[in-house]
Parts: sequence; C-alpha cells; structure tokens
Amino acid sequence: FDKEDYESAVRHLQIAAQTQPNDSETFSLIIKAYDQMEDPQGAIKQLLALTELSRRNISLYSNLGARYDKMQMKDKAKRAYLSIVEMLPNESESHAMLARIRQKEGRWEKAIHHWRQVARIRSLEPAGLLNLAKALVHEKQWTEAKKIIKTLLSKDWPQRFNTVHNEVYRLKKQIPDE
Repeated sequence: FDKEDYESAVRHLQIAAQTQPNDSETFSLIIKAYDQMEDPQGAIKQLLALTELSRRNISLYSNLGARYDKMQMKDKAKRAYLSIVEMLPNESESHAMLARIRQKEGRWEKAIHHWRQVARIRSLEPAGLLNLAKALVHEKQWTEAKKIIKTLLSKDWPQRFNTVHNEVYRLKKQIPDE
C-alpha cells in the first residue's frame, strides 16, 4: 500500500484479512486501496465484509449508503441508510445520523421523525429538541416549532449546554410573528 501498488496491496491485505478476520484496520486498508484504484464495486464489497465484522459501527452503513448513492444505486443506498437505525434502534446517535442524512437529501419530514426520536431518547439533553426545532422551522411548521422553543427555553439546562438559549433565540427570530 505504501508503495502505491494497490493491486498487490489488495491481494496481500486480503490474505491478512483471512488470517486475522477480526482486524478492521486491514479491511479499511483494502477499501482505501480499492478507492485508490477507482474500483467502487471492490470497495463496496469490502465495506460489506467490514459491516459483518463491526455490525454496530453505524458510520460504516453511512459510508456504504453514500457509495451506493454515488453509483446511482438508490435502493441499495436506502437499505444501507436504514441499517443505521436498525443496528442501534434505541440509541440517539443512529437517529441523529439518519436525520442528518435525510436533511442532506432534502427529506425533511423523515428528518423530523428521527429528530423526534433523538429528543425522546435523550430527553435530558437539548440537542434533539434543538435540531427538531430547526427542522420544523425549515419546513415552516411554526406551531410545533414554537412549542419546542418554549420547552427549550423553559428548562434550566446543565452548564455544559450553556449555548442552548442563545441558539434558541436565534432560531426564534426566524419564526414570523402572527
């Protein structure tokens, strides 16, 4: 790999992966080698193998979905993205990751759904509610956005969340007066 002979590197790294199948670093190097060779199919194949090794590593599914999107394989991309939440259904990180992906896709209603899940799971932290409010403002769902903003302002958040009120006031300015 260091000599930039990526075809040889893939062969040697695949042998190493067979002898040490739990070494995710080897799989990552194989993926990088395929990327250097501009072989997206090979990279996806290895990424799928890595997901078998690290099922709960949701960034792998995000990476996989992005690769499928780039190759215009929308159904497979959708499946990969849904796997993010399926692997960690009760964790806020998976819902937040999928919400951000949905926002990038312009699928704000789906993002709102996942921000609601983040807010439910992490009810003692403001990030889920704040991002939910931002998504609601983006979609001009003023009534619900105002309720969320009121909730955010009514709580005394721990010191580590000291910027919440400032962010909420900036967000509040985006809502038209009735």
